[in-house]
Amino acid sequence: MMPFRPVKYSWFDLALGVVGLCGSTAMSIVTLVRCRNTWQLLVIAVWKLSMSLLNGITSIHVALLFRKASRKERPEGAAVEVPMDDLGTEREEQAARLTSLGPEKRGPQPSDSAVWILLCKAFYDPTSYHNCLQVEFILDLPGMIAGMSGLMNLVMHSEGHRGVLKITAAFCIIVGIGLIPFIRGVFEAENEDITDFWERCGQLIVGLGWMFVTFTILSVFYSDWVLGMMTTNLVGLPTGDSSVFYWTYFISKRLPMFSW
Repeated sequence: MMPFRPVKYSWFDLALGVVGLCGSTAMSIVTLVRCRNTWQLLVIAVWKLSMSLLNGITSIHVALLFRKASRKERPEGAAVEVPMDDLGTEREEQAARLTSLGPEKRGPQPSDSAVWILLCKAFYDPTSYHNCLQVEFILDLPGMIAGMSGLMNLVMHSEGHRGVLKITAAFCIIVGIGLIPFIRGVFEAENEDITDFWERCGQLIVGLGWMFVTFTILSVFYSDWVLGMMTTNLVGLPTGDSSVFYWTYFISKRLPMFSW
């Protein structure tokens, strides 16, 4: 909730991550059991389970890395943790002393953990931060594809629900915009008069990239809205027999937001 504040209390963050992971995973498993007789809802529950696992594991992993970094960078005998914003500066100074290289040649030391380097770059290097987001999308993709397959089957059997058809059309149009540069690149590749290979590759990449990014982001909203319309409960308030599971899952999944 405060992304610009240095992380200092990693044990508290670790506890939030563990409780959040256990709570959301347990409620997802309960949902899987209750939906076992309907494969469409079952694969949607698998999708939500994969999202919960990613959220919880990421929170725990980051908290452990901060603990490890604090122990490494803490002066001998010190009883307080080193803030994250100070770690980057101290690590750079240490690398400069060991390598005697200028800032333009300064790089990670061989003893550095690859995960730690990735984490530092995620916070201090915007390019690497986007790379981390792409890794998250790739990890969540199998569950997303499974969930969307079940959701689309429900859409086909929605008996022409107007709201479902409209939002499905909007979703397909936005994602399908990526087909324009992609198809253009394919047709230009077959034209002998076009000699700019990299321009054609760029069109193909832009088209595929647009479809991938919009699909992974919008599918989350699309699934919630479609299920809400089908159940005439667009807000998503739980019914009496599932309210305890609902609110337990809701709170557990959002506990890592209170990392301090």
